[in-house]
Parts: sequence; structure tokens; C-alpha cells
Amino acid sequence: MLDLRTYMSSGFIEDSLIVDDLEQQIRAAARTFDKSFDATEKRWPYELRPSEKYPPGAKRSQTTSSMILSSIIGMREQWGKMPWRRASSGIVYFFDFPFPDGTADELKTSFTDARVFQTVETLIKAWSANASHITDSTTFGRDDPMSLGWSLDLVRWAVHHGMVKRTDVDPLLARIVRCCVERAAKLVGAAGRKNAKDPLQQSLCDTLLPRLKGRKAGDSSYLLARFSAVLSSLADDATLASLLNASDRATIERSTEVLLDRFETRLHDHLSFAEIVDSRFDPTELAFCLEGMLLIRPHYVGRTVFNRVMQVLRSVQDKGASWRAETPMLYRDNGDVLFTVSVEAVNAMLASFALFDRRWSQHDSVGSEYMDLIKRYWRWLKARKAIVQIGSDHLEGWHSEHVNDPNLVHLWETSQVAEFLVNFRDQLKRHAARTSLKLAACSYRLPTKPEAIEVKLPANATPKERWDTAREALEPVTCLGERYEVYRSIGTRFIEPRLQQDGDPAYSMLLYGPPGTGKTTVASSLSWALDYPLVTVTVSDFLADGQVAIEARAKDLFRMLQAQPRMVILFDEIDQFMLDRDSEYFRDQETVFQFLTPGMLTKLADLRASKSVLFVVATNYAERIDAAIKRQGRIDQHLLLLPADKERRRKFAVRLWKSGTIDVDAAAANSAFLSHGDLKSISKRAAGADAIKELAAAVPAATPDTYMVRFQKKDGSPIADDGRVPVVEYAAMVALEVDAAGKTKGSAAWEGDIKDRAIDRFEKKPPPTRIEEALTNFIQSTR
Repeated sequence: MLDLRTYMSSGFIEDSLIVDDLEQQIRAAARTFDKSFDATEKRWPYELRPSEKYPPGAKRSQTTSSMILSSIIGMREQWGKMPWRRASSGIVYFFDFPFPDGTADELKTSFTDARVFQTVETLIKAWSANASHITDSTTFGRDDPMSLGWSLDLVRWAVHHGMVKRTDVDPLLARIVRCCVERAAKLVGAAGRKNAKDPLQQSLCDTLLPRLKGRKAGDSSYLLARFSAVLSSLADDATLASLLNASDRATIERSTEVLLDRFETRLHDHLSFAEIVDSRFDPTELAFCLEGMLLIRPHYVGRTVFNRVMQVLRSVQDKGASWRAETPMLYRDNGDVLFTVSVEAVNAMLASFALFDRRWSQHDSVGSEYMDLIKRYWRWLKARKAIVQIGSDHLEGWHSEHVNDPNLVHLWETSQVAEFLVNFRDQLKRHAARTSLKLAACSYRLPTKPEAIEVKLPANATPKERWDTAREALEPVTCLGERYEVYRSIGTRFIEPRLQQDGDPAYSMLLYGPPGTGKTTVASSLSWALDYPLVTVTVSDFLADGQVAIEARAKDLFRMLQAQPRMVILFDEIDQFMLDRDSEYFRDQETVFQFLTPGMLTKLADLRASKSVLFVVATNYAERIDAAIKRQGRIDQHLLLLPADKERRRKFAVRLWKSGTIDVDAAAANSAFLSHGDLKSISKRAAGADAIKELAAAVPAATPDTYMVRFQKKDGSPIADDGRVPVVEYAAMVALEVDAAGKTKGSAAWEGDIKDRAIDRFEKKPPPTRIEEALTNFIQSTR
């Protein structure tokens, strides 16, 4: 049985090496596009052959330029901070696995915003110039579904980056959307013409391509799948959807039903053909139909059907590494036939993995189960790479598999391979992440709204809107000033920068304070607001393989965490692995744990430097953690999470008890240091005066008195070093006690009461030598 140790030392390394190889190939493809770009004409040639100089982009091919630009943007972009659906592919791109800085910098240096935009601008002008059509392809004619998808993506990219004003391209976007709706209406009309002379399957393909002399549309599902991606993007993108009226939306809905019926029928036909020797079975049709069905109805395809399709495709691959198309996209009267290439079918398979698994699939992932098919295909595809020398440059790329010329690079084919490289890398990293996380057996939870947040938000609420809601419901303390408003600080450092194009977000925090203050709730609120899963790592996760193997286990756990996509990691009460090496707590623990602490310094630093996850180190005893672990570079921010103040407890009472069943002011005054959970428990069994009595009698998890032992060693003697005692935390707890007594912050009585109560508790034991100075500084920080 596979375990974490075995996978991390074998399969994980193999997958990581493939990822490195893919990134190298992506850089090589980018270099080919960079060198072959005609800066004067702002386009690329159709093909490259050995030469002393680069060929001019003689043929003005909108299709070639659009394909390559879409590929370049897919390679270099993270699409801001939010998910983005590309109309040309149909996949929702989350970019949970950004390229390493070196690769990203190289891509953006080769293709700067200005350079890409100049080329996009050239296309936008061409698309806007003709009243009768938008795109024009020598091969496919005007306004084919692939070119419509590329045009939507490239125009939206220019708007997204502020390269053009939305108002300037609104007329073009409206025309593209109108063209798509007209195509959808023709599909609906074609579906009604069911007769022997005009079979449904053929008529659907004909409606998407204009009839040209001497050329007819084939019966390939590829064009229909590409149009399904366009229609999905129209429905999902708020900007594009705003250009649709009720009649348009109804037309699109009916056309997707027509397409769904066509895909389902054709898929089952080819599953049947696969059982018949020498039939007209086409494996690529299975790939395109499966993708089309998932684009239209992501939940429509069951696991049984998905498995059956993949099993058939595996049986085909057993006879040869790739999947060859048998159904033409186009054919001409002179006998010329145009087929799809295998990489287009494999891109459809990768899209199907992403659509079926969705973003956070953890168990029963089809992407993981059938990753071996894609790995084998990549070995075959890599072996077919061509290298063409032009001048002193050696450019790498691919050409159509329907020709066999080692001295030829098709730039359009290379663009589709680049799409494959990006999507394969993403799926492979997801496979490694989910496999390692599953084997680690850490607690894993999808983003879920915390129970204490009762406000209902729309499904499309932004992370900032969700976080503001969490802050309104959960911010525990406002009576001590902004410095102690934890939810406000997290919003400023962790939430808002992640939503900004050039934001510099924090990635780690030390969340400390007395027990029962809601540290786990903070982490789950972060998970919900950012739409990141929550993984909790505890002491038992480090000890799963026994104490002897704890260092190896820790190494594997941190490698696993670095492999995860955007995620919130909660290190819950793992203090004993990070104890201050000069403290008696460190000296008194077992030697195996002492060896672990120095290693944690590097592991946390590497996790923070990877910028792969956001992690929270939660503890009740911040003063016991080694100072080196708490430094910048490992922990970005230290946040003190306190029990709820009087005003927050009053709000808890209003929410937990029915109106009129309790004196909420009395409830707030008599519940100092009690948690929301404490109040909720009492509210279920008592009301009125009885509830007030229970609140007053309840024993909090922590009070200022419980801090007395933290100012002394285990033998009862005082701790001489003031830096190793929780003076500020203690002062804040005393301040909350004064707040519960009704004192107003800022008044002389409030400040004097804090100092008196804090010092008086040390009557039997001498207080820390600088406690009065610390109390004064604390009070000043609350003003």
C-alpha cells in the first residue's frame, strides 16, 4: 500500500522532474515565438524552415496570430487575482500554481505588456474594420467558432490590463456576442431540420462555418466543442452576459441543449463503434464530445461514463501513444482533407479532467486516475519536437503529425502544444498535491462559512465582501483600538493585497492568545473569504510514523504543503516542535523533539518563501516559541487574539437569545472572558435571570489570574528575562476585565484601574522588573 514516505521519495520526485521539463519546454516555445515575431507587421509567419534569416510574415493570417497570442497570454498570465474562463478553451483558469519567478520573468521579458498589446491592437483594428464580419480565416472562412473564442479572450485581456478602455471596445464586443447568438440561433434551426437529405449531425457543423466554393464542413465534433466553450464563456462572464437580452439567453440555452444532445449521441455511438473491428470509430470524437458535454453541463456526466471513455482511450493508446483523428473538419472537392491533430484531442482530455474534478477535488479524481495516459502522450510528443536553425538561433517547436519533416516548425501547432504544456503542468501539479495530501491524512476541509456568520451572501460575493462580513460578525475586540482588531489587520495584510494586480500580500501569521478565543475560526474565515481549502496540521500528523521517524515525517509534510495550490494551512498547537531553545521547556522535552526545532526554522522559511500557501501558526503560548521562528521571513505578522470585549458579547447575546428573553447588557457584563461557544451553550438551556446566573458562574478558559504561572519557572521562581513573559497579553486581559466593569477607554479611571489590577496580582510574587513600563506602553498603544 502506497504511503506518504514512499510517494514523496518516488512518484513525487518523478512528477516534479516532469514539471521542470515542462517549464523548460514552455520557455523554449516562448523563445521561438519571440524570435520569429515580425515586429514591423506585428504578426508571425505560418511556418519556420532552416534559413539564414527569419521569413517575413507574408500572409496576413488572423488565425495564426490569434492562436499564438492566446497561447502566449496563457503562458505568461495569472489573470490577476481572480479565476478567469477563456472562451478559446472553456477551462476556468485559476492559476493556483504560478510559474517560478525565473520562468515568469523570462516569459514577461520576452512578451512585455506593450509588445503583446500592440499585436492585439492590430487584430482589434482588423476585427473592427469590416461591417459584414469580424474574423476572417483563409481556411475556415469568416467568424468561425475558434476565431470568435480567441477574439473574445484577446479583447477582454486588453481591457483587463487597462490597455484599452472598455467603452472603446464595447461595440466590438457587442458585435462578437451578436455573431455568437446568431450562430446559436442557426444551431437551433438546424436541429429542427431532420430529414434524410440533411442529417442533424452534418447540418450542425455547417451552421458554424460559412459555405465556401469547393469546400464543405466535415462531421468533427471539434468545432462544436469550441463553440460550446464560447457559449459557456458568454454565460459565465459578467461583462459579456450584460450584452445579452432575455431572448439571447433563451437562444443560447436552447442551442446548448441541441449541442448536448449531439455530443451525447455521438459519444455513445463511438463507444459502440469501439467494440466493432474495422468500424468508423474515431477516438478523438470521444475526447471532443466528453469535453463538450462537460462544458455545457459539468454535473451531467457521471463517473461511469467518464471511466468508460477513458478506458477506451487507454485501449487505443496501448496500440500507439497518440490518438489519431478519423473524422475530417473540412474537405475540398479536389480531395484535400483537414483533420484535427492529436494535441487538440489531448487538450480536450485535460479540459475534461479540470471540468469534472473542479478546483478542489481531493478524492476519486479522474485527473489523478488517468494521468498516466497524458504522461505517455508527453513522451511521444516530446520525441517529435523539431529544431530549426535560422541564422545563429536554434528554435524548438512542433509541426503537424500529418507531415513528417524534421526541418519544419508550424507555429500554429506549436501554439497548441504550448497550451498543452501549460495545462498538463497544472494538472500534474494538482495530481501531486492531492496525492501527497491524501497520503498525509491531514484534516482537509473545503471553504465553508463559519457557523457564527449568519449573514447570507450571494454566490458571487468577492473575498473582500466575505471578509468584511466575517469581521462584522467575529471581530472580538474594538475597545482597545485598531492595533488589537485582528480581523481588520488580516483584511489589510492578507485579503486586500491578494485582490490587487500588483498587491504584496502577507503569507504567514503567528496567531496567539488565550485558549477559546477562536483561532480556528479565524483560519476557517480566511478559508471561506479567499475560497481556499483549509488544511489543519497537528502534533499527531508529525507523529504518525512514530517518534523515531519524526524528522523524516516533518520533511515530507512540509514538501507536501509546498506542493499544494492556494490554501490556508493551520498549524494548530504544535508548540513543542518550536520551543525556545534557551528555555526550560525545551531542555525538559525528549531529545527527538529538540532535534526537530532547528529544522523547523528552515522548513517554515521555505514554506513562506514558496508563496504557495497562506499559513497560520496558532498557539496559546507565544512566549515559549523560539525567537528565530517568529522573525520576519518566516512569520509576516504577529496577531494577538483576545476574548470578546463587552460590546461584542452584547452582540452575541442579541443573536443567541430571542428578543426580550434576556437582559443583554447584564449578559455582557457577567460573561467576561467567555467565548461565543460558552454563550451559545448556555443560551440553549437557560434564559432570563437563570441565564445571567449561569453566565456569572461559568468558568472561562483563561482570565488574568491564569497568567500568573506564566511569569515564573516550573519551580516557582520568577523569570528574570522580561522578553520571555507575556506582559502585553496579560495587560490586554486586564484591560478587558476593566472594560467589563464599565470603565471607558481613555479615561483616567480606566488607565489607573488597569495598572492597579495588573500590579496588585503580584502581591505574593515580585512582578517583572519592567512591568510598569510595559503597562504604560500598552495603554499608549490603545489610544
